[in-house]
Amino acid sequence: MRPCATPASPQPNLDRRVGQLSGGEAILVATAGLRLRTAPITLLDEPANNLDRDHRDHLGRLVSGWTGTLIVVSHDTALLELMDDTAELHDGALSVFGGPYSAYQEHLEHLEQAAAQQAERAAEQVVKTEKRQRVAAERSWRVAPGTPGRTSRTRANPRS
Repeated sequence: MRPCATPASPQPNLDRRVGQLSGGEAILVATAGLRLRTAPITLLDEPANNLDRDHRDHLGRLVSGWTGTLIVVSHDTALLELMDDTAELHDGALSVFGGPYSAYQEHLEHLEQAAAQQAERAAEQVVKTEKRQRVAAERSWRVAPGTPGRTSRTRANPRS
């Protein structure tokens, strides 16, 4: 990798101060510096923000060759595809899934499908129960002729 080299300027200018670097170049220099420190654990928080495609590619190469533990917090799905594991922090709980982001998404889709199927089965059961209750209620209102409790009303003949 050539630090600070861009497609517009293929030769890096190593004499520039950090304050003269573009945002993408500064992120890449900082990330390269973290990699050189070989810390046992490194956290990158949204490292791909404000990077153009070429700088994202450089970042991807840096991440792919990382030694040690690298924790990346990002919305960049291409960057998350490079991860060995995917974790989700939701409602104060951390869930870890072994595999890149696409495998995690497939896992979530399967969970959602299973939940939808369970909800469908539960709804069908409710409908069956309500139907049985309705049929039982209708039967209790229909009593056979001559059965105690059944009365018939006849009209009195006004002429008699």
